[in-house]
Amino acid sequence: MNQEIWKDVVGYEGLYQVSDLGRVLSKEHYIPRNGVMAKLSSKILSPCFGKRGYFLVALTKDKKKKTYGVHQLVAAAFLGERPNKHVVDHKNRDTRNNNVSNLRYVSVLGNVLNTDKRKGYHLKRPNQYCVQIKVNGKIISKGGIRTEQEAIKIRAELERIYHYDNHKQKEGE
Repeated sequence: MNQEIWKDVVGYEGLYQVSDLGRVLSKEHYIPRNGVMAKLSSKILSPCFGKRGYFLVALTKDKKKKTYGVHQLVAAAFLGERPNKHVVDHKNRDTRNNNVSNLRYVSVLGNVLNTDKRKGYHLKRPNQYCVQIKVNGKIISKGGIRTEQEAIKIRAELERIYHYDNHKQKEGE
């Protein structure tokens, strides 16, 4: 079994590390508290799931807190500097999988082409899919869907309903 590899978070060297498996570690350090230096022990941070579907962590440096996508921290540490006009892409489209082997830099177009949105549904939160269909320039959405199979069925049903409606509208013109 391979051992987890840890590297310093770019810009937060000595304070935080990120692993090739997508975990973020706050290293042991000292901060001023009530006029004395308080020791903070090392700990693995618990990421939150952001509204865009990515795991996020808040990092603090010089009393300033900033939020980052875990995938961005992993890519910067293990893949190197991000090329101009490129983004971090999850190869398998699972934004919860921040293992370095699942990440790569791609153009924005490459990222768009590697998405389930082409299928008319996407993972919005863990175990929550959203279905979208565009009808006469308007987007119709259905959220709160628990499984991918259910999302596929709902998308097919929306296509059936709205294809019929669009066909009917064209006949009446």
